[in-house]
Amino acid sequence: MRRVEALLVLAVGLSVAWGAGPASARAQGNSAQGAMPPGHPPVDGEVVPAGPIVSDIGNDEDTDEPLPPGHPVATPGKQGGAASGTFTPPPDTESEEASLPAGSIAVELRDPANHVLPDTELTLGILHQSVAKGESREHKVTSTDAGGNARFDGLETGGGIAYRLTVPKDGATFAALPFQLPSQRGMRVVLHVYPVTREIQEALVVMQGVLFIEVKDDRVQLEEAFTVFNLGKVAWLADGVLLRLPPSFTALSAQQTMSDQGVDSQEKEGARLHGTFAPGRHEVQFKWQLPYSGESLVDFSTGLPPHVAVLRVIAGASHGAKLHVVGFPDAERRTDAQGQKLLVTEKQVRRDEPLSAVHVTLDGLPTPGAGRILATGLAAFLVVAGVSLARGGAYRQASSDKARRSVLLAELADLERGRETAEVGPKTYERNRRELIDDIARTLGPTSDTD
Repeated sequence: MRRVEALLVLAVGLSVAWGAGPASARAQGNSAQGAMPPGHPPVDGEVVPAGPIVSDIGNDEDTDEPLPPGHPVATPGKQGGAASGTFTPPPDTESEEASLPAGSIAVELRDPANHVLPDTELTLGILHQSVAKGESREHKVTSTDAGGNARFDGLETGGGIAYRLTVPKDGATFAALPFQLPSQRGMRVVLHVYPVTREIQEALVVMQGVLFIEVKDDRVQLEEAFTVFNLGKVAWLADGVLLRLPPSFTALSAQQTMSDQGVDSQEKEGARLHGTFAPGRHEVQFKWQLPYSGESLVDFSTGLPPHVAVLRVIAGASHGAKLHVVGFPDAERRTDAQGQKLLVTEKQVRRDEPLSAVHVTLDGLPTPGAGRILATGLAAFLVVAGVSLARGGAYRQASSDKARRSVLLAELADLERGRETAEVGPKTYERNRRELIDDIARTLGPTSDTD
């Protein structure tokens, strides 16, 4: 437990250093660089920095959560800014090699100390893409020699063919970035392979996260992004780690990456995190939805991956809305670069407050006007009583039509005012307006009265 506590502090102090390191940005082929969830509104640096969350925590003059007594202070070291007790992974590389003939790939496999790995199996994946033939894949398997080297010759060059080297080990996968072969020379690939554990307590892993919430007309859209820092020499294999979500969640999808890392949907349970998290930095992003029918309050709990050191929760701040996250500071109202109003709260984990889930409440959300509720109830009553009204004679029909039309016209005016003040969303506005106009038109039929 003490080691995990120390890592939480190290993650705060080291995030900038890890972000700058060449190996961290390439770990396991992930191309994301601290990006926010897809569709997330950009927020100015004072509120939500464009880069990783943790990078601004150490300099937050307003924080009221000091580090617990006895925690180590993270100090930049000589190797890529790493603090004492952490590991800076050597870079994996894919580079053109003039001494290699065209159509050749030379591979070097190394361990965390940059020692060669003899007699190690590796796979060359080949992806063919063409307009005429579509997409096809093939694989070539070989092993390194006593010097940790392997070579593939006689391969095709050209823009329609991509290559990628992977090394399986103990259920994990270590992979180079995909590349194409130049027409005049070969490629040399250096790939590092690490010991593997499925127990996160045996790996020096900490995380930071963002949960972004947006209330739509008929659903709540939630987007999550986690930056995973592996500060040690052992790769963590996330073997189906479950992040519990509300049973009613739907439409879970994850950002595609160039690695085995990902998030899968487990019906009525949540999101399952999987993949190899080698030393360095990695990004995991996914989104999901909750059904919403216009209530003024949205209340739910969501699970988190293990070893989350910092979590920031952001919600769109409609007029009068309030965001409350149990155990977090009061949310602050902020404005992003596009002028969108946001509610933001953030928590840095303390030693006595492990963060495995959060309970979120959004209150004071705009709801359909009372006039619409009245009109809906009246319409339902008229449908039930329609036959008897029809039999009541032309005069009674005309009277009821006139009364109903007055209510509907008043409701239409109320709907227009709600649209102007942004209390009614565009989809709700279009749907209700269409229904109201249709209802009004029916009151002006051949049997109705005229004003």
